[in-house]
Amino acid sequence: KTKMLVEFQEVERQLLAGELHDGPAQDLSWLRLQLTDSAHDADEVWAPRVTHWASQSLGILHSIQESMGRLRNPLLEGESVRRGLRSILRRECAGLEARTRLRGRLNQSETAAAHTLLRVVQESARNVRRHSGAGRVWLAIRARRNQIQGYLRDDGKGFDIGQATSRLGLKAMKQRVRLLGGKIRVRSSPSGTRISFTIPSSRQDQ
Repeated sequence: KTKMLVEFQEVERQLLAGELHDGPAQDLSWLRLQLTDSAHDADEVWAPRVTHWASQSLGILHSIQESMGRLRNPLLEGESVRRGLRSILRRECAGLEARTRLRGRLNQSETAAAHTLLRVVQESARNVRRHSGAGRVWLAIRARRNQIQGYLRDDGKGFDIGQATSRLGLKAMKQRVRLLGGKIRVRSSPSGTRISFTIPSSRQDQ
């Protein structure tokens, strides 16, 4: 039941991403074009205002597109676990030096474990980009017989774990991992942060 719940949640996220693309994202794109065209025809009083509104709509559109990217699941779009991990790291840590070390068989057929792995890496990498001030990030994954072990580490400024748990989404990550009976540990200091995790997997799914 737990695995079915995880898989159902991922399908729902994928559907929501599609709805955002076909609805609000396209509507905002159309609105921005209309505002941009209107700014050219407006007088000197209204032109700056309309231009500002067009700029604001673009900012909102980018925010929605970022949310769509986070909702999408590479595995549900035909990518392998390895490619999915690397694409998430490239997107979430754009502009940083990112290194990956992936060992063992990362099986797409172990869907619940694979989905959880991708979401934990995604949230961890997003926190690095938004809060750490890091220049480098390392992702190491090792798939063993009945579990996936790994960590994501950065060389940023660190944070107070007690104060930042809810803001950084650490609580959500812990819930995801523990839902499958796994473990997650966070260490942070002024020289960087390391999030280590163990996610049970089952070869019986293959």
